[in-house]
Amino acid sequence: MRTMQRFDQQLQRLRTHRGLMQVQLAVKTGLVRVYAAKLEQGEHRPDAGDVGAMHLAASPASRHEGNVGQAPAEA
Repeated sequence: MRTMQRFDQQLQRLRTHRGLMQVQLAVKTGLVRVYAAKLEQGEHRPDAGDVGAMHLAASPASRHEGNVGQAPAEA
């Protein structure tokens, strides 16, 4: 359970550090807002896909463009 506490605490800390609301995090990750909130509250265990989506949402490209997992548009 210690790992879960660490994940939910880290998720909330990173989300608030980026100035995102839970709904914005959900949009960036492709997760349902209620599910993202339950991950943050430690009520659900994240699977590998959830962690991958969180990682993509935190990547530099998504922070600047708002597109998770999409290549930048070519000029």
